[in-house]
Amino acid sequence: METLRLGIIMNGVTGRMGTNQHLVRSINAIRAQGGVTLADGRRVIDQGWVQANLAKVKAGLEVLRLTNWKQAWALTHSHLNYADASVVKVFGSEFYVTAYKLLLEVLGPAGGIRDGSPDVVLRGRCERLYRGHAPILTFGGGTNEVQRDIIAMIGLGMPRAPR
Repeated sequence: METLRLGIIMNGVTGRMGTNQHLVRSINAIRAQGGVTLADGRRVIDQGWVQANLAKVKAGLEVLRLTNWKQAWALTHSHLNYADASVVKVFGSEFYVTAYKLLLEVLGPAGGIRDGSPDVVLRGRCERLYRGHAPILTFGGGTNEVQRDIIAMIGLGMPRAPR
């Protein structure tokens, strides 16, 4: 019987890396638009909290990208650690939920408008992915609770949690 190894790699909501990734496109679009102009003429993007939200999303994407590369290297060199694969899955899936929440905060009320509606921003991308796709990642490929058990048992050498 043939033995197959499975590794979990989180490339993004659509499985595509680079500039085509939904989060990267969303950040780039927000930066290009400069955000909503406030009543006093200032742009939303010039506010510290907005820049902090965008920086958190960018930093999380970089961490996810690097952990994916590490996991891909491990798979190709037969150094697969199942706990590391689970770390990527848990971090990635929970990061996407948080990232879209941060972007929706930046977009304000217009961020929650669905595509095809008047006043929609970014074609409703952030609303659609926060509501529909990002939460599915937390249980698709194995619930994060099970993944945490794998991390604890294999990665940390702890006993199995009683259930």
